[in-house]
Amino acid sequence: MTRYTGPCSRENPRCLEQSAGVSVSETNNETSTPTVTTTANDWIYETWDVDQLWRNPLIEPDAPAMFVSFPSLKDPRHDPGAHQRHTCEIVTFVNPDAFTPWEHEGMKRGDARDPAYLELKETIEQNLLAQFGRHFPLLTPMVRYVTSSTPISVATYTGAEHGAMYGLATTPARFLSDALRPRTPIGGLFIAGQDACCPGVTGALMGGLMAAVSVEPRLLALLR
Repeated sequence: MTRYTGPCSRENPRCLEQSAGVSVSETNNETSTPTVTTTANDWIYETWDVDQLWRNPLIEPDAPAMFVSFPSLKDPRHDPGAHQRHTCEIVTFVNPDAFTPWEHEGMKRGDARDPAYLELKETIEQNLLAQFGRHFPLLTPMVRYVTSSTPISVATYTGAEHGAMYGLATTPARFLSDALRPRTPIGGLFIAGQDACCPGVTGALMGGLMAAVSVEPRLLALLR
């Protein structure tokens, strides 16, 4: 068995540090929704420190940054109906330590959640909606349905460590690590996805492509 002790191994966990996300999804039900927003993604920063995480959502009412998007406006097949029903998604980055007490509780689908966790989740929903309302005041009265996810939700349904939806932290150590390459020291074992490349949908796609080319280099001839 090969044991890798490079810069991204557990013996040197600095580049394993992760940030997790909190997501709130809402449904708007008003005829004027498309007139007060667009298909653009909005990144809203409340501070010049763009790397700041939401450290403790229970005592900090505002997230340092929010990503706001309106998925239904981007979908040409979406039929909003007579009441112009549309969806909105709010995402922010949070320190996963805020959810440590529940990290290994209720991790199976259908398991009951701890009441304290549910209380924290509801507080996060209310605070994010209030923060959203200050930036989109015309949309707030239109909200009809709200649901949310936390790092616990992500860990439950994806198995991501600490609920880190974007994987490992995007630090120089991570990108310079020989451990995070499609080809591994174990014969026949390849790494694909965002941790083999970079975060996000595009990063995961490219990570898969890199792994496929590592297995069969002749695939490069098909990329035109």
